[in-house]
Amino acid sequence: MLPQKSQQKGTVYDHALWAINKIEYAKNGLLKIGSCDWNDGFSAIGEKGEGSSVWLSQFYAIVARKMAKISRFMKDEKMAIELEKRVNGLLFRVDEI
Repeated sequence: MLPQKSQQKGTVYDHALWAINKIEYAKNGLLKIGSCDWNDGFSAIGEKGEGSSVWLSQFYAIVARKMAKISRFMKDEKMAIELEKRVNGLLFRVDEI
């Protein structure tokens, strides 16, 4: 299948939200990790859809915290609150490990 031009249109903010909302949680509450990681030792962790990552969860928390500030700047308080909830949930999970 050849790449095609997307019919979706949006601002840079819209695209950033699309990316940050494309997450899945593992059973342990951390973010799932996919497969084919740049580090060969981690390449198969998420092949069966169950692998999770403390590092990925921490990185996401950093990005989501910054995105919450941007959401407030964009007058999107609902998204800012949602992102802060995600950050707090992930940091709580990471502290448990």
